Amino acid sequence: MDLPGQTKSRTFLIDNAPGKFDDWVSNNWGTTALASARIFGPVLAKRSIGTWSSLQIYIEVWPIKDAAGTGIEYLVEASFKTNSRTTAATKQADLITLLTNKGWFLAQDSLKTQLIMDRY
Repeated sequence: MDLPGQTKSRTFLIDNAPGKFDDWVSNNWGTTALASARIFGPVLAKRSIGTWSSLQIYIEVWPIKDAAGTGIEYLVEASFKTNSRTTAATKQADLITLLTNKGWFLAQDSLKTQLIMDRY
């Protein structure tokens, strides 16, 4: 069940790199980039799907190493799908209000990908 190590991962990716990727910027650019790549993670997220305020809602919980590398911080995302920009804005505001009133909302901007790359 373990993930392959860095060497096996690089070899697999290099051996299976599509031509368009390999020659994207210049000849052998892709495989050259992969040869110096490193592994970030693993970060295993949990996704749950439910209904909130008559819309399907997706909740993702991402356990990410803290900045000191000694503990875990949990990044939680909630999203729902709708074709209406007005509905999306209204429901977002309603959800923020609900979570804030319960003391569960932390208004903080962060990018998961950047956090993972910084901490792993």
